[in-house]
Amino acid sequence: MLAAIMIAFRNLGKTIRKSSLLALAVFLCSTILLIAFFAFNGVERQTLRNYVNVQAGHVIVLWDDLAESDKSSPQRFINVYEALTYHPDEARENQEALTTVESWLTDNEDQVDRTFPIVRRNAVIETIQTTDSTFLTYSLTSEHRDFLVDNKSLSLAEGRFPDANADEVVISQDKAASLGLTVGDEVDIATITDAGQTVNTRFTVCGIYTDGAFYENLYGFLDDETARRVYAVPDGSYDSMLVFLKDRSDAQGFADGLEDRLQADGTVLHAESYLDANTFYNNTPAMIKAVFGAFIVFVLLIIALGMQSSVKMSLYQRMKEIGSMRAIGFGKAQVYTMIFFETFFLTVAALIPALVVSLGFVLIFEDRGIFVGPAASALFGGQYFYPEARAQQVGIVLAIMLGFSLLSTIQPGLAMVNQTIVDMMNRNMKSRRQAKLEAQLVRSASATA
Repeated sequence: MLAAIMIAFRNLGKTIRKSSLLALAVFLCSTILLIAFFAFNGVERQTLRNYVNVQAGHVIVLWDDLAESDKSSPQRFINVYEALTYHPDEARENQEALTTVESWLTDNEDQVDRTFPIVRRNAVIETIQTTDSTFLTYSLTSEHRDFLVDNKSLSLAEGRFPDANADEVVISQDKAASLGLTVGDEVDIATITDAGQTVNTRFTVCGIYTDGAFYENLYGFLDDETARRVYAVPDGSYDSMLVFLKDRSDAQGFADGLEDRLQADGTVLHAESYLDANTFYNNTPAMIKAVFGAFIVFVLLIIALGMQSSVKMSLYQRMKEIGSMRAIGFGKAQVYTMIFFETFFLTVAALIPALVVSLGFVLIFEDRGIFVGPAASALFGGQYFYPEARAQQVGIVLAIMLGFSLLSTIQPGLAMVNQTIVDMMNRNMKSRRQAKLEAQLVRSASATA
């Protein structure tokens, strides 16, 4: 057994040209599988990335009106028609609710990583030529801005972010194109304050961010102080609060606990985890995963058929060599063990360049992203997704390829070792049925004689 393994290892270099078809099949299939896994990681993360980072957090604290809105719409938190927020005439109830939330967050601060109270409301943006009412302002503190940038949820195409308390706004590429705006242009933004008054404020477009999903291009990002001023939002209040936990898996339990506390106190605030806040974003990854699973099954079927054919071709080219080994005393088990381990070593050798190519793919696109376009943005959660390598998936692909490579040797390997030495030396490959019929004819001839 050990001798056969050593011969298999020694033959790796000698037989690589004859086994090049098998090596190429392993390399291509491994590369396809690894890139598919790494790309899917990026797609899966992207479909939830902006939803969690921009819209819902791990847990969102929201007011009655928004809590009662449709959870199946991707635009639940991007309502351009009305402000689903607190009722200004219920100041006492609002303050009691805010106090309950602050108390809960303090009591559970060991679970909380960061919180971002935001002002997110509909507005009207006007230029000399155009009035656009499909516009939604979103307040950003410097900490929240850095968080979104670091997590690739917000990226400037040009310009800069607003200065503190400045009448400046960052709009999307799509909105800039539709309104004919560039960095440095001035626009009027009409907002409605808590007192019901319409306020028109002249803003300067200080930056333009790269487009995301079509429904995310409606945002205009303002400095937090500016947003509170133009809407007359009281200190300590907000339209929603995004809560990010140290462990995202705690989101449901944390939200349920906070919701129970809020309802026990009879407040007008609610808490929802990102898992409950919107069914669209949470169901989309499952749908993509099903399509990805079907693709992987198809690829595995191609691998199974292709690798067995490659092994057959490789062994046929080496029939004389194997026949010579049988002629000098190698048994069937030894020859089959050699074939088995040659395939094993060849598979491992072909996986190395496949891994290099796949990691190169990730390195190239992990920052710049892969463009999928506006049409697919609703499904992918943006116009770009960012591949991500995971070590466990490299192990999965290694196991898959080794399994298929070794299984592919069973039928052709057994067929080869059961050939007669004469047939192998003449490269006359016979099927099992042919060999059986020939043996019967020999026995019949011997019986007749």
